[in-house]
Amino acid sequence: MAVAAILLLSACQSKSYKIEGRGEGLNDNDTLYLTTDLHTIAPTDTVIVKDGKFQISGETDSAYICMIYNANNMNIMIPFFVEPGNISIEFSKTAGASRIGGTKLNRAWQTLNDSVMTIGKEVNLIAERLHNNNFPTETQQKEWEKIEKLNQRFRNLLIATVEQNINNELGYFILLSYPEEVISNDERLQLIGPLPQNMRNRA
Repeated sequence: MAVAAILLLSACQSKSYKIEGRGEGLNDNDTLYLTTDLHTIAPTDTVIVKDGKFQISGETDSAYICMIYNANNMNIMIPFFVEPGNISIEFSKTAGASRIGGTKLNRAWQTLNDSVMTIGKEVNLIAERLHNNNFPTETQQKEWEKIEKLNQRFRNLLIATVEQNINNELGYFILLSYPEEVISNDERLQLIGPLPQNMRNRA
């Protein structure tokens, strides 16, 4: 019994991760690049595609944001979180349609992305209607009000996701990634307060 408890504890404290990926647009011997800098996307590591798949494994003491991409086709790119556990990546040639999962942060990140894509599609449909029809002013105003409500829904979704993930890297990433037009500085200051001390002490 004691041995089983020790083994269980060791498994819970594992630092190892494994990333398995596949999907559209991946050809054998393609080189995929990993980066932890989402601004310059300067590569920090590479992986070669074999049999239409790739696999990366390693250890990490903490979770951090990362991106994997194909420099020859920038539609094949997706940000995800490196963290202990089995991480899955499914590439799609359609921009924004790639998927991640397998671990807690990546599942939450994918759930957020799915909701954002749904809102974005609704906004685009309204914008197309406005562009393709000569609506009277009153109708145009009502359509713009629908867009603003969708934008507010998007902002509320981001803030709710930050609040639900305030103790981890997903919440921290969202909090710092969006401009004031999306998350106001007043809202940001309120959300910074509950952040763990080690995150508030970052530069």
